[in-house]
Amino acid sequence: MTTFKTSRIKDASLAQQITDETLAWREVICPVTAKYGNYVAKRDLRDKTIVSFQHVLEDTIPTLLPFVKAGAKVKVGACNPDSTDDVAAAYLAANGVEVHAFSGMTPEEYA
Repeated sequence: MTTFKTSRIKDASLAQQITDETLAWREVICPVTAKYGNYVAKRDLRDKTIVSFQHVLEDTIPTLLPFVKAGAKVKVGACNPDSTDDVAAAYLAANGVEVHAFSGMTPEEYA
């Protein structure tokens, strides 16, 4: 997968804190999201761009990565920088999502 160089995150090394076990647990506790993700990942979304402004949390990972797997260019921005999980932001950026979110953003950085 391609990592976009234009992501604005706090620390790329934080991505290592998300494990396969963490993601597998998400599928167990959120079966509807997992089913949706499997459906989306099978689609051909090449030449499509998905842009979202939302809370960037661990829950965001299984929602956005299926679009990347389907070939879409995916961008996400924080709708609330106070709730951004820097680990999730780093993981998304490392897995092909262009991320513009980090905790503690100033109003100027958020704009």
